[in-house]
Amino acid sequence: MSVLEVSEVTKRFGPIYALQRVSFRLESGELVALFGPNGSGKSTLLRLIAGVSRPTRGTIRVFGEDPFVEASARRRLGFLTHSTFFYRNITGWENLQMYARMYGLDGRRIEELAEYLGIRERLRSRVREYSRGMRQRLALVRALLHDPDLILLDEPFSGLDPEGAQALAELLREKAGVGKTVLMATHAPELSVPIATRALVLSAGKLVLDERNPAGEEIAAALRRKEA
Repeated sequence: MSVLEVSEVTKRFGPIYALQRVSFRLESGELVALFGPNGSGKSTLLRLIAGVSRPTRGTIRVFGEDPFVEASARRRLGFLTHSTFFYRNITGWENLQMYARMYGLDGRRIEELAEYLGIRERLRSRVREYSRGMRQRLALVRALLHDPDLILLDEPFSGLDPEGAQALAELLREKAGVGKTVLMATHAPELSVPIATRALVLSAGKLVLDERNPAGEEIAAALRRKEA
């Protein structure tokens, strides 16, 4: 059984098609970079896979289940979005503890991930005192805290300094190495192509490239394509 199956997925908002008949499947251990210009449908696709909304047509299955319907599917994925949704007047530690309790986790897991992503020393500060990069690191800790089998990341390198970006790249490579599946939407090919085992490119809601062991030239060419 595939980790993720996307079959003929279309998403429409009124007269506007955000996605049009997108199909692909992901297997265990893949580290996939999802590229496309603004408005190409990347964030919409991740939200559908995460079960936040439902396709207009087509089907999505996460470990064989519909993520919009089945909580068991959603519990096996981690999702980083553009919006962090943290409580700003409490500490990073307190924010993460609330999330950890949902999965029956203790503080050791928080400490381990926070140390790896370089935010451990700031966990006792209130989130309102964090820089954009620190909030991004905190959101990454939250997305990975329960050790999800499918990791969905929307612009994971955004706001990170070179050290943070390198730490995240190494962590994602490690996750794929132990069988986790990563799908990251990104505008940063210089950071994602070196670690990606596969690239998908969306243009105007259509999948125009699905390439294993991608090279930057292939991705650039796909991004230049015009819609027929």
